[in-house]
Amino acid sequence: MKKALLFIIGTSILFISCKEKITKSEKETNTEIKPETNTIKIEQSNEDENYIVLDSVTNSWISSLENISKKDKRFKIKLETSKNDHDSRVIDTIRTMTFDKTEIITYSTDSYYGIWTADINNAEFPLWKYIRVGMKQYELEKTLAKGMDHDTIKIGNLEKTSIFEFYFKKGILERIKFDGYID
Repeated sequence: MKKALLFIIGTSILFISCKEKITKSEKETNTEIKPETNTIKIEQSNEDENYIVLDSVTNSWISSLENISKKDKRFKIKLETSKNDHDSRVIDTIRTMTFDKTEIITYSTDSYYGIWTADINNAEFPLWKYIRVGMKQYELEKTLAKGMDHDTIKIGNLEKTSIFEFYFKKGILERIKFDGYID
């Protein structure tokens, strides 16, 4: 009988101490379990205002911009060359491409080609098949499987070195802006 009583008391103490450690750990990390929703409620702050991290989507859109800049023949092109800041033997080429209300600026060397900035204001230049100026905001939400509650949405990578900004007016996409990091 004593052994059974000691076993029950020991088990109870072990159970209570384990429960206290879990509760204490949850309080220290302020972990709060919230149900998932399809709508993204974006906190207003100066630094991260309306920012959504989607690395793979951002990379796909950058590839799309690179394809547009390399293949579309409608652009008027202005070239500037200069010595590379890090290696004077390398020549940098900055290409400013314009068509109507759209501008894409690329940076390249012999071994690198990248989009520096883009300002797309024409429906003729889609990022994806369905993402283009003139589309409805709910279509972008549907494509990304995420709800949005602002007229300006920023989507980019975790490091914030590649950022797409989508500007909506009355639920219609008016402008797509891209800022990339070039060193």
